[in-house]
Amino acid sequence: MNTGKKLDSITEDEIANFYSDERYAILATHEGKFILNQTMMEIHTKLDPTLFFRINRKIITSLLAVDDI
Repeated sequence: MNTGKKLDSITEDEIANFYSDERYAILATHEGKFILNQTMMEIHTKLDPTLFFRINRKIITSLLAVDDI
């Protein structure tokens, strides 16, 4: 992921969710948030379906981040 002038690497277990705020797709980790240059559809197609679940068109969550339903 490009964060300004450097490239950061985030592992799947660090990701809490992805969400859209109508303008941007945002990756939320347990430490912070990052704006992405991809659509939610592009993100969804690249994720491992055994680790991530698309709740609706605005939210993709990590199954590791879900404590209770």
